[in-house]
Amino acid sequence: MLLNDVYSSNNAPGNKYLKMFMENKPITLKQACLAKCAECMNGFIDGKKDCEMNGICPLYSFMPYRKKEKNKKELKKIITDEQIEKMKEGKRKKQSK
Repeated sequence: MLLNDVYSSNNAPGNKYLKMFMENKPITLKQACLAKCAECMNGFIDGKKDCEMNGICPLYSFMPYRKKEKNKKELKKIITDEQIEKMKEGKRKKQSK
């Protein structure tokens, strides 16, 4: 990717940092990850989309447009009456000491 291409690209996260890198300006580790995404995705010229490189690219977790995983239903533990009684007994024993 040429510097002129970067300057004419959109304002997607990473493009700014890629410009800074190409101008030999210091950038942080996070900014470097976003800049690499912008470089790999050609400055997001075709739109801000997920690269779908999950499991392939080690920087995918930093990708600004990755698809969010669907929330998994949290399993709730059901406490039985018997377990509640045992907890109360344990608490009473601890308080009586």
